Amino acid sequence: MAPASIGEKLGTPSLTDWPANAVIERSNYPSYPGLSFERLAPKLPPDAAKLIKNPLYRFDERKRLGFSLFY
Repeated sequence: MAPASIGEKLGTPSLTDWPANAVIERSNYPSYPGLSFERLAPKLPPDAAKLIKNPLYRFDERKRLGFSLFY
């Protein structure tokens, strides 16, 4: 999946979440509001969507749960 289509689906990260050392500058990247998980995966149970959105899906890795928490 290309970065633009990921942004279209999940939304473009905010200016504060965009890494300062990114190869692509935020100002050069199109802004997308993103689609809801209910629209992306209509059969996904609400609790599962909540788990994915908060806190597993975070652009800023400092705010994301680490994989090690599950082991």
